[in-house]
Amino acid sequence: PAAFAAGVARLAYLSEAEAVLALEVRLSGLEGLVAHHQTTYRGLRDRTRLPRLFLLEMEYLIAQLQAESAWVAATVEAVRHGDLAVDGAWLAQVAADQQHFFGLPPEQVPLALRDWSKPAVQSGPNPPPDRPHRELSQETEEDSHD
Repeated sequence: PAAFAAGVARLAYLSEAEAVLALEVRLSGLEGLVAHHQTTYRGLRDRTRLPRLFLLEMEYLIAQLQAESAWVAATVEAVRHGDLAVDGAWLAQVAADQQHFFGLPPEQVPLALRDWSKPAVQSGPNPPPDRPHRELSQETEEDSHD
């Protein structure tokens, strides 16, 4: 769950197509887990006739997986319908708002909000990349012209 939450935080770095793909891969895995655990649960319940009290942990696990699956499916639809669409101008405006509201210097604006067409300003030994890392994509035609 923590690794998935970290992945969700990186959705802003992905194109809409990449985000949908990543979420659909997660959804497929979740659906498989739900089916597996439901089969196991029914088998244990039917073969052992254990009281439900002793199966609550498995019921809880299935409920968690179903809830995550429903959330991921809804998020896929939100991305597809443009409810979570992001573009450069919007990011630049959010970054400007963050700077103004919080009084942040440009180097302290979160990386995901920076205008990636310009290098970020940062002091220290590890300057940030000049654009987000796209884990799910190969080098794009745009990247090959840099």
